[in-house]
Amino acid sequence: MDYIKGHLFQGSFVLNQGDRLAHYLSEDVKQKFGLGACNVIFSSTRMTGAFKMSKRGKDVIITEFIGTNHERHVIEAWCRQWRLNLDWELKSEEKVEI
Repeated sequence: MDYIKGHLFQGSFVLNQGDRLAHYLSEDVKQKFGLGACNVIFSSTRMTGAFKMSKRGKDVIITEFIGTNHERHVIEAWCRQWRLNLDWELKSEEKVEI
């Protein structure tokens, strides 16, 4: 779905693992990224990255990441929007071309 009622969606966003849509898409996410419960980055209407994180208060630590620099920037913007402190302690990182 690239259009909603004649409008082209071109933004990027983070789908939080607690969102009902994330539950609905969980099998697709697992098949595409090989991760269970995780946050998913969308560019337009495509899943382009995923990450796992731990959160304590306003501190977010990214522990697993699949994506490119664009997805990193989306995560950084998401953290700024929610006024979260971001740190990267990656157990694994995978660069992907979607």
